[in-house]
Amino acid sequence: MKEGLKPTPIDERDFKLGSITRLPPLSDLPKDFRIKTLGIKQQFQSDFCTAFACATTSEVQEKVELSPEWHFAKSKEITGDKDSWGQDLRTALKVSVKYGNLMQKDAPFSLRDKPDTFLRDIKNWDVSFTSIIGQRKKSFINISGQYDFYDNIRASLFRFQTPVVLGLFWSWQLSEYVLNGTKDGFGHAVVAIGWNDKGLIIQNSAGLEAGQNGEHILPRAETNYFVSIYGAYTFIDFSPDEIREVIRRGIMIEQLNLMQRLLILLVTLKQKLNEKVIKPVGKVINDIVSKKN
Repeated sequence: MKEGLKPTPIDERDFKLGSITRLPPLSDLPKDFRIKTLGIKQQFQSDFCTAFACATTSEVQEKVELSPEWHFAKSKEITGDKDSWGQDLRTALKVSVKYGNLMQKDAPFSLRDKPDTFLRDIKNWDVSFTSIIGQRKKSFINISGQYDFYDNIRASLFRFQTPVVLGLFWSWQLSEYVLNGTKDGFGHAVVAIGWNDKGLIIQNSAGLEAGQNGEHILPRAETNYFVSIYGAYTFIDFSPDEIREVIRRGIMIEQLNLMQRLLILLVTLKQKLNEKVIKPVGKVINDIVSKKN
């Protein structure tokens, strides 16, 4: 496991969880909680941690194993720096929203049979596989709310039953279970899948030998420190248009009924249709007027 997480660029356009939904009261949260994933992953000595974290999170929603290797190559295509080491969380999340994911069973190769230098170049992936790239996420959202970062993450886990992607400075031995301290280390992406009385339960992507069966505990103080640097995110089953409409109306997503969601979809489709039809027509008219003048 090597450094793979770059700093998260600040973007004020990020949707914030606390502004669109009511997080459950802390008194409603159980003492112990865990989301079951599809298993512990192994990134070996690659810098693919952001892709592994996003794949683990998406898999819980889709109930199918996904290819982190393809995901990472696609993220490097977005940033245009395939030879640069690592990736940031926001770009990795964008891959799942904009393009989707490649199912593991349809992936022609992985880190088990190809080097990371080959896998990180999207040109090495057969373009015919684009026809089976699915599992697109509707949106990703910044975990924020009325609590500290630690409890916002716990409330999100409980509310949406979906892991949370976050970053930290890795400075511990891989075998350590409780990750105490905030020493300088290398950037690494992981997923929060639950909590117990010691802290958040973190799933790594370094095989079963990491921590206890591939999991670690991240205490409250450490969680708050690292999230303040890298942020914390999850995928949400509401489109950007639905979220913008919720914010515009000053309501919460749980107040949107099926009819309202359908209406938002129809309005959005109409706007996009107008952009495709009216703007080109307007350009033609302007061109004709310009020629006559």
